[in-house]
Amino acid sequence: MRRSTRYDVGDRENDGENASAGAPCALARIFVFIGTLAIAALSLIPGSLRPHTELPGRAEHFSIYAAVSFCVALGYVSRRQRLLICLGLAAASGVFELLQAYVPNRSPSLYDALASAAGVAAAQISWAAAAWIWRQLPDRTPENRKGFRPH
Repeated sequence: MRRSTRYDVGDRENDGENASAGAPCALARIFVFIGTLAIAALSLIPGSLRPHTELPGRAEHFSIYAAVSFCVALGYVSRRQRLLICLGLAAASGVFELLQAYVPNRSPSLYDALASAAGVAAAQISWAAAAWIWRQLPDRTPENRKGFRPH
C-alpha cells in the first residue's frame, strides 16, 4: 500500500491537484524566487563587485543552482511544474553566461553553464531517489500495524 501524507515526497501524476502542502511548500517557493533573483544579480554584476567564496567557481555554480533546484522539489508537487521550472533554471544559466560577455570583468563560460545545469539535475535526481526510497518503506500508520486494536 502506498503511503500518503500531507508532505508526500512522491511523484504524483496529478499536475496540480493538491499541489499546495501548506507552509513548507510556500516557504520553498519563496526561496526559489529569492534564489533565482540572487543568481541573476550575482551573474550580472561586474566581477570586481561580486562576492567570492573559497570554493572553485564551478563548485559555486553547482551549489547555488542545486540549492534552488532542491527548493523547487520541495515547493512544487507536480512533476510537470518541477520539470518546467528546472528546465527554465538550466536555460537561464546559459543566458546569464552569455550576458556576462557584456559585463565588465566577466566572461562567459560554457563549463560554468554546464556546472549550473548539473547542479539543477543533481538536486532533482537526488529528490527522485529519496522519493523512491520513501515509497519503499512500510506504511507505519497505527491502522496498518500488525495487531493494531482501536480503543
